[in-house]
Amino acid sequence: MQRRRRRWRLRRINTRLYIPSEEVRRLRSERMREFGVRRVRYLVAIPMLILAILLVAWLKMPDLEDVQYQPIEDPFGNPLIGWATPATDLREAPCGTLVYAEATWRELEPEMDQFDLDGFERKNHFEHWLGKGYGIILRIVADRPGEPGHMDIPDWLYEMIDGEGVFYEGAEGGGFSPNYANMAVRNRHNALIWAIAERYNDNPGLAFVEIGSLGHDGLWRVTGEEEMLPLPPPNIARSYTWHYTDALGDVLKLMCRPYREVRTLSLGIYNPSLGDAEITWDLLDTIAHGGYDEQIAADLYPIGDFWTCSPSAAHIDPALELEALFTDEPGALERQMRESHLSYAVVRQPLDGLSERAHDEMTRATFLMGYRFWVRSAAWNSSVRRGYRSTVRMEIRNDGVAPLYGQWQVALALQQGGEIALLEPVALNAIDIQPGKHSVYIWIDIPLGFKTGVYELTLGILDPQTEAPAIRFAMEECGDDLWVRLGELAVVN
Repeated sequence: MQRRRRRWRLRRINTRLYIPSEEVRRLRSERMREFGVRRVRYLVAIPMLILAILLVAWLKMPDLEDVQYQPIEDPFGNPLIGWATPATDLREAPCGTLVYAEATWRELEPEMDQFDLDGFERKNHFEHWLGKGYGIILRIVADRPGEPGHMDIPDWLYEMIDGEGVFYEGAEGGGFSPNYANMAVRNRHNALIWAIAERYNDNPGLAFVEIGSLGHDGLWRVTGEEEMLPLPPPNIARSYTWHYTDALGDVLKLMCRPYREVRTLSLGIYNPSLGDAEITWDLLDTIAHGGYDEQIAADLYPIGDFWTCSPSAAHIDPALELEALFTDEPGALERQMRESHLSYAVVRQPLDGLSERAHDEMTRATFLMGYRFWVRSAAWNSSVRRGYRSTVRMEIRNDGVAPLYGQWQVALALQQGGEIALLEPVALNAIDIQPGKHSVYIWIDIPLGFKTGVYELTLGILDPQTEAPAIRFAMEECGDDLWVRLGELAVVN
């Protein structure tokens, strides 16, 4: 017979302890006396003591300099933004700092492995433009429609591929369209791009490269003539992009449509027909929602915010008349520019025939391209001891439509008599200053052995090549040396 186990039910026992109030008061008094407090009312002294400490700390705090600034409305040029004119024409665009240089393969490599980059630079007046601080926009084309029967690839390449391609005539002109899928064309194109990279990778004058090479004018399209060879499929067309991205490492690069490489390689996009409302809005819709390119059978990806990290650009449609474009409906063009978040726009038509009104409208349109920085307010300690840190609080505004692309470093400097006594790069790149307002906290450390005195507190954005300020702020406080004078800071013992 199994033994029956007893189950004991545990009952909760009420153990609440009742202590008389007199005993509570006695225990509290004993506990307080252990801490040196003899009367309960003395506890009031504790918050009063805290308030006294805070008051003394406030009185000892150095004066805070708090300054408000105002922007200026004048148009002016800045690196990497604005109107760009052909480099072959020495006439400048309003507020421009860029020029456009287009070259055919035939010009660049007249003989196999003999690259005539000196001739290309002479034709496009590189010495003149670089001497004035201008940036170069480069596009390479292998087929530029023009006189029927001409070729824009070298003769030696035509012979190498046994004439594989098509001579064509169309509404845009005539020329020779090679078979871009031919392996010899692809290999020699790669060699050409590497030769260009060897020449310009360390040259700060090369500002942008528009990835071309394929199709008419390097725009990855051909006319709809029946005899035309189709463009290569995406896997082969993609190799032409890789030639550019592999060789030209740090140069800002753009494509004419939102192909997959734009997203995966952080490339920009340029519109070849700004001013043509139908083409422009169709391209913007494709950028926002995606689509399909029938010419190379490639998907186009939605990447509407690409301009926040890569440039957006355009070319005024060469078929349009500038005078009418800027005077008949300037608002329509301005809307296209604003919605596109452009950094630059190339205009190839001559500017000398423009009326005064058209010229003024073109100048005013520079406000719709790129960045425009200014400081709304700044606050800092008016004096700081050696070996300590001064905190600078600023509100920086970008009234433009795009950031400044590239590795441009923001820096604070203490200056005395026009000489920099202390330069402090801060953890803020210019590309982080997107359109809108930004509250920024910056620290500047004063070395222990720093010379005492009154210094000018200045702000600047440094060129990654020269490590000197190169960006003009839209403020009266921005001097010719491009340092923004915020105010004075005293270094004391």
